[in-house]
Amino acid sequence: MNTKEKKIDAKKIREEVKKTYAEAISRKNLSCCGSLEETCCSVKAKDIGYSEEELNNFLTDPNITTFGCGNPLAYSEVREGDVVLDLGPGAGLDLMIAARKVGPSGQVIGVDMTEEMIAKAKE
Repeated sequence: MNTKEKKIDAKKIREEVKKTYAEAISRKNLSCCGSLEETCCSVKAKDIGYSEEELNNFLTDPNITTFGCGNPLAYSEVREGDVVLDLGPGAGLDLMIAARKVGPSGQVIGVDMTEEMIAKAKE
């Protein structure tokens, strides 16, 4: 495979990722695994590192989404005043958790390649 073919493949992959996440965020039901009223997503979210407090504080907001990839902040030492950069945050459960940890003296930055995710985060 030559370099040009690799670039084409990377572009196709990027477009497919963007398409998949755009479709996911535009669904009426934003949860990764069913309605937020159902217990399935809460159980799954707990299994991947989210605390009961985090779930109760943030998953009740219809603008907050998670696609169930894990809770990187559960294993970090983020504290008051820090700056957090989240690459591919979607609409932002991890962003909301990070914002609470860094407080008003810190900063949270989310960078996403999907226009639909960015629009949802602005809500």
